Amino acid sequence: MIKSIFRFLNVDETFLPNMEKKYLASVNPFKYKINYLNTLLNNDNCVKSAIKFMIPRHIHRGIANAVRRINVAKIELSSRNHRHLTKIYHQDILKLQNLIQRDLSAWLE
Repeated sequence: MIKSIFRFLNVDETFLPNMEKKYLASVNPFKYKINYLNTLLNNDNCVKSAIKFMIPRHIHRGIANAVRRINVAKIELSSRNHRHLTKIYHQDILKLQNLIQRDLSAWLE
């Protein structure tokens, strides 16, 4: 995959970047209302195995996705942080707006 990206960028595809040091490593950005429910959905366990065995794949996936959406607690961005980030990314938002030919003015409000 990295070679195809390098080819696309016209970079020497034999280059191997040093991946040992992690920059801006993030944690899971979601806060869950019920942590156990998140663990149940995302890790292998007997309940998940039984459901997969008894219910067709498209149905249990739909249910799991719905439960995930419900279980995520919405984290509000303070107005101060919103203004700060809008100021930082203002020019980038305008460039993206021109690139994709879509109105992103709501992002700047």
